[in-house]
Amino acid sequence: MSPKNIKILFLEARYFDSFFRQRPNPCLSLYMLAAFLKDNMPEINFEFTFTTSQDYKEQIAGKSYDLCGIYSTTQAWNQACEVATRMKELNIMSIIGGPHISSVPESLTPHFALGCIGPGELVLKRIVQLYIKYDCLPTSEISNMNGVVFYENGKIKIKESSAKIPNLDCLPSPYKYFLKPNRIRTNLISSVGCPHNCYYCSAKVINPFLRFYSAEKLVDEIEFLFKVYKISYFKFIDDNLLASRTRLRNIAKLLEKKKLLNKISIDCTSCSKFINKDTAKLLKLLNVKIVTIGFESGSETVLEKLKCNRITMDDHHRALELLISNHIKVYGNFMVGTPGETIEDVKKTILFIKKNKMSVVAVNFIKPLPGTPFWNHLVTSKKIDQDNVNYQELSLTSCNNKKWYFNDSMSYEEAVHYYNLINRMCLINNIKNNLKNPILYQTIYSQLIQLGSYFMRKIKPKVLI
Repeated sequence: MSPKNIKILFLEARYFDSFFRQRPNPCLSLYMLAAFLKDNMPEINFEFTFTTSQDYKEQIAGKSYDLCGIYSTTQAWNQACEVATRMKELNIMSIIGGPHISSVPESLTPHFALGCIGPGELVLKRIVQLYIKYDCLPTSEISNMNGVVFYENGKIKIKESSAKIPNLDCLPSPYKYFLKPNRIRTNLISSVGCPHNCYYCSAKVINPFLRFYSAEKLVDEIEFLFKVYKISYFKFIDDNLLASRTRLRNIAKLLEKKKLLNKISIDCTSCSKFINKDTAKLLKLLNVKIVTIGFESGSETVLEKLKCNRITMDDHHRALELLISNHIKVYGNFMVGTPGETIEDVKKTILFIKKNKMSVVAVNFIKPLPGTPFWNHLVTSKKIDQDNVNYQELSLTSCNNKKWYFNDSMSYEEAVHYYNLINRMCLINNIKNNLKNPILYQTIYSQLIQLGSYFMRKIKPKVLI
């Protein structure tokens, strides 16, 4: 089969946690994979779509594809399996990638041709090469690959340790061929991977090796988007833009050299430990508008558990003081329900939110996600049966399922009460601070829907404070 006749459908499985959380385009990583393949196999025809359980059948009606690449989080796993089942009925082979299959490769179902574990560029390239050669994906060839999970003679085979691309600068921009940037605020990535091992996060399992795009590559991307699409507002969606002060300083120097320094604005995400006086000055120089920080808790005890003793309340207080004094807005994320968290701990979180002038605040109800230390502990202690999990129940913005609550230091009803109390605080804070900021409307709408859902269920916890 000639490469030019191959059509690949890239598809993001989604679950309906909130209507307002749905983006118009699939996740950025799918476009990055497609751009990588396009650079290496320029004759391939790509088609893109995203799916939900409600509308994917309409979107594929009357269209034919050779391969379907599906990206799925844990919460969207049910939808991913549904899509793969339908694709198999249409004789389209599905390859599954993303956080869930990388964390729990054992959850692969026979409806998928195979799963990709970890970084996907080189694995997907090899898969396409095999399909071109054989017009199928022979198990004998797949078994020689690393970074895949597949079925052989009815049994799951897992081949981990896939190769990774050490130099990210050689990867093409996701905006090079297919993706049109959002004119309000365009997403960028400054790094891949995570060096940390937070109690609640599976990022290290998916991509354990931290790799950076160079300052030169990032500034070239910004310059391209600014000149070609007139984009002036950028959001770095990874957590590591501030991890290297040297790189951050070089970004500022290069933007100044290209006369872009005062023409663009930036949002980014960071941990509080990365923010000191030098970093804050650089952020102000770069015209950073919002920094998102996962504070998670106002209790030192809970924070130590969640962040594995890497971050302290002193780090939180320092980061807030430096950012606010430099007129940079703070988007704070928090959690409720961590095992060992007491009512007094939650009250410390409430006090922390009240005392500090964060422009946006959001709260999640902690759930164990596959691959995290939290999940692994529960599996080891036999509190979770991995073979019998409805993964859609693991939404972090829902508190309506008691079976996923594992905190013996505070009752489930108390945790639900405080979660909704903090959510109401967040909503009032966010409306008050951001009525004139359309970029943050999505957060406000999502919180309104969560609170509405709570009251519709008529859960009436006792008044505890």
